[in-house]
Amino acid sequence: MNPESKRQYKNFLIDHKFQIGYILFFVFYGMLAALGSLVIIGSLQKSLFDKIFVSDEAIQNPALLFSFIETLERIGIAISVFLFFYSLVGAFFGLLFSHRISGPIVALRRHIKNLKEGDYVSQIKLRKNDELKILEQELNELSDILKKLPKS
Repeated sequence: MNPESKRQYKNFLIDHKFQIGYILFFVFYGMLAALGSLVIIGSLQKSLFDKIFVSDEAIQNPALLFSFIETLERIGIAISVFLFFYSLVGAFFGLLFSHRISGPIVALRRHIKNLKEGDYVSQIKLRKNDELKILEQELNELSDILKKLPKS
């Protein structure tokens, strides 16, 4: 691994407050969707339970009860596994998307800070397909204009 790619991984979490909030947003709404699924599954289980155990057949066949409980356990395990992997995937995509948003903003703020400190030589360079490319061009033009002005 070359030093440049190592640096990219180290700086992936660049605006902690924003990015962690974005990740939590992804995970929270995923958990909310899973909770809604649990409510739906729970109501279906209740109706199934009533059909199985209120009937006369349930009294004659206790294996139905064990089968029902086993099914509930499998559903609980499946939902738990889903929530675990959703949390991992949600956190990953939250980090990925938040980095795509906050990376250019941090670069623009850094460049504006350099301009305020009198560094008119530096140029900002954003990713090729970045949405803020127009702002990058404008700030670089401003740097060029300020560089040509006589120092006071």
